[in-house]
Amino acid sequence: MEASQASTSSSVKQFTFTDERCRESLTVKINSRYGLHLWPSAPVLSQFIFFNRDLFADKNVIELGAGTSMPGIVAAKIGAKVILTDAHQNEDCFRVCKHNVTLNDLSIGNEVDSCVRIMQLTWAYFTEDMYRLKHVNFIIASDCFYDQKDFEDILATVSFIIENSENKCAVFYTSYEERHAEWNIECLLRKWDLQCEYIELTDFSASHLCNNHTIHLLKIMK
Repeated sequence: MEASQASTSSSVKQFTFTDERCRESLTVKINSRYGLHLWPSAPVLSQFIFFNRDLFADKNVIELGAGTSMPGIVAAKIGAKVILTDAHQNEDCFRVCKHNVTLNDLSIGNEVDSCVRIMQLTWAYFTEDMYRLKHVNFIIASDCFYDQKDFEDILATVSFIIENSENKCAVFYTSYEERHAEWNIECLLRKWDLQCEYIELTDFSASHLCNNHTIHLLKIMK
């Protein structure tokens, strides 16, 4: 993956994902504000999705805490049907999310088969809209494990979506930056009956994306 700053605006960044079979370009508007910042783990998760595009193509994907929505937009560009979500109070995030979808020539709709849908989803608040999420194949999130007080709400939400999915087969892929070595989610995984595997960044050519950060990618499932 290559990144470059667009000449037209300091708040717009362009990325290129490429291998011997495919090349995909992505443009995202970013901001220094918390919810609109492009966190270091977002390109890592995006690279994983691009590298495994045969796995994600034609599948139903929901992104939690989408913010700039980079991983979700990559999923949509390689053929997934994507729901981008963020907390109901994050109006600026929804505006930037919609803008980034449009920047990448993707359409937003309200139908189940729409390329991209946008939905309010606050972690650990189980609304009627969440009960309708019956056909989710993959849940994705980048750098949502940022504040320890949110860890259980995130995993409770993931557990609910998996339990509510067909055959309870939905899988959660999440990338995050290690900020405190003593923080872990093992007890919460057991509480919510979830299993976890680490995925090596070398498995999908993402080691060079970390710069000076320690980034992990997890696969979480029932």
